[in-house]
Amino acid sequence: MSSSAVPGEIRAGRPGPSVIRSGRAIALVCAALFLLPGPVAGSGGSVQKVVRIPYREFNRLLVVDEDGRPRSGYAYDFIQTIATYAGWDVEYVPADSFSDCVKKLLAGEVDVFYDVSYTEERAK
Repeated sequence: MSSSAVPGEIRAGRPGPSVIRSGRAIALVCAALFLLPGPVAGSGGSVQKVVRIPYREFNRLLVVDEDGRPRSGYAYDFIQTIATYAGWDVEYVPADSFSDCVKKLLAGEVDVFYDVSYTEERAK
């Protein structure tokens, strides 16, 4: 069998670093979301857990309205969909930067942090 590529052929190989980092980030968010409890069963009603999430406006990932509240974007839609299924009441907590989001998470001011990916700057 020849090692040359055939047009239209899909070749298996190792995923690149960005794919691996993205996969790790998604796995981290999913694990965090899985560990947070949903509605309390048997309570006679649906009790929603308040989940605090830091936000900052960032490109199309999260877009805020004229009052500075999150209203649209990929991350917003993802979070709202999970909240619907998990029975969460999402409380968005404003943050100034990625570092501020991390500080809030470590201080217990927020519960979940989205959009965590590897960069050289963050590795320092």
